[in-house]
Amino acid sequence: MEFYFETDDKLDRRKYAEFLKSMLDNCDNYRREDSDGAYVIAIDSPWGTGKTRFAKMLRNYLEDRTKKMGDDSLPGDNASFNAIYYNSWETDFSDDALLPLIHSIISSPEFKEDRFKRKSKEVLSKFKEAATAVARVAVYTVLHNLAGEKVTEMVKAADDAVSQKPEDPLKSYQERLKLLDNFRKALEEMIEQTKQKKLVIIIDELDRCRPTFAIQTLELAKHLFSVKGLIFVFALDIKQLSSSVQTVYGQELDATGYLCRFFDYVSQLPLPDNRKLIEEKIFSIESRWMFSRALSINPRNRVAVEISEFILNIALHDNLSIRELLTLLGHYEILVLTQLR
Repeated sequence: MEFYFETDDKLDRRKYAEFLKSMLDNCDNYRREDSDGAYVIAIDSPWGTGKTRFAKMLRNYLEDRTKKMGDDSLPGDNASFNAIYYNSWETDFSDDALLPLIHSIISSPEFKEDRFKRKSKEVLSKFKEAATAVARVAVYTVLHNLAGEKVTEMVKAADDAVSQKPEDPLKSYQERLKLLDNFRKALEEMIEQTKQKKLVIIIDELDRCRPTFAIQTLELAKHLFSVKGLIFVFALDIKQLSSSVQTVYGQELDATGYLCRFFDYVSQLPLPDNRKLIEEKIFSIESRWMFSRALSINPRNRVAVEISEFILNIALHDNLSIRELLTLLGHYEILVLTQLR
């Protein structure tokens, strides 16, 4: 399901999206001295605070797409980026993180052939060939010391697997690195062929994934996809993801510090005004109830105000998340519209 700021921004987060867009437009000016290749940021917020809806709205906003234009339509005239949304949680059943990530890129609307001119289609074809070749050998295994295994042991295991497949053209570690380099160059050339010359990949729900899958995805973004013109935006809960990291590397590890080395910038998703959210929802429910009863009463009545205050007190006392709060309001709506008719 797609979301758009003009119709679905119930938590007043458009200004935050405008800030992010400005930052991404100028991200090369904000790099750390040791940062190159893809620019990687994290949008940090606890579970149940509307990260997924915001991530989908952000994707359409960056491509200047409105609801009237339709899902997956061509970017609008004022688009500054091509943007891909990838829900990592939907694919963490995979043994590795590389295949689903590459598949999401290749199969995205941003890389459909009808979006490119004839010359650019040749570049697109070259990129897809390079991506398929990299995916075949799960090259992430040579990039990092994963889950306590030494890199040399992983490389040897991968090479052993290759040697058992005579049809596989990759015979050595050096050839793998060359393949990786070819992939980077093909992706960079592909991004250069787009009108915007910038690609944003928004990765959602990483904090819900299996720990090893989550870490692999971060490693891929920082190393395999280290490409000029590419930006990764991770929508996640750093606290929850830190627990996943400690599951893999041990409780003694400074998990937050470990994660921060992957990100060039960490931003907090603004929390909404609970009072405003509750009042608008309650008044909407009351209005619908009065309409169904053919009553001509101002919906902003004393009862609605008192109910709003009551629910707000519950939310504050029990520290409800946005998702929990909306669930509570949903139960109230069912009660009003079914039992009070």
